[in-house]
Amino acid sequence: MDTLKLTKTNGDTTEVTAAEYGHYIYDHYEQHDFIWSQDFMRYRRNHVTASLAAKLKAGMDELSCALVDHMEDMYDLLPMLGHVLIQKDAVLTAEDQKRCQLWQQKAANNELPDFYKQLPMFCQPEYVNQYGLYDSDPQVLAYINGKDIIDGGAYMGDTTLLFHEMFPQSRLYAVEPASTNIKYMQERTLAPLLGQSVSQSVSQSGASPMYLSSVRSPSTPL
Repeated sequence: MDTLKLTKTNGDTTEVTAAEYGHYIYDHYEQHDFIWSQDFMRYRRNHVTASLAAKLKAGMDELSCALVDHMEDMYDLLPMLGHVLIQKDAVLTAEDQKRCQLWQQKAANNELPDFYKQLPMFCQPEYVNQYGLYDSDPQVLAYINGKDIIDGGAYMGDTTLLFHEMFPQSRLYAVEPASTNIKYMQERTLAPLLGQSVSQSVSQSGASPMYLSSVRSPSTPL
């Protein structure tokens, strides 16, 4: 059987069969798409993002600065998206990889509701981190609970799930302009919470009311 000789980053070489190589690629690499890639590339062509990133990082902690630098590196890959395979671990920082492992551990131990497993991989570490709310003043969180919350740019509903958990007495409005993301929320992320026909898109879960709606323009039909 034919074998392939692979060279690791440390210089070591190993031989694998074509089937083994195919399984390795499948397990460790994936293709990414980003619906706003053209807009981001256009912005980066017209702005000196290095200086903007430096201003953004001023006063930030080390982990936050590492995340900004990592995102800048990922944006450099935008022109190639759709044409190359990217190592799965490359989309996350080292800290986010740890949080992803924590998420997977919680899921394996059945410590999370089933619908949380619907979140895309890159949303999981942020969810475990509660999007920075984990270290917020408890009095502030208590004050928010019961107030109306608008999740503007709800994306795939990850923050909406978090708000539903943290603020059970609040009325939630998930607003998202992209029809593909609306469909994802209706069919996957928020489907168990909507609790009725997704066409009505209003939560009947018995906890906080939830409204899923869209922002559209004549050029962006849903």
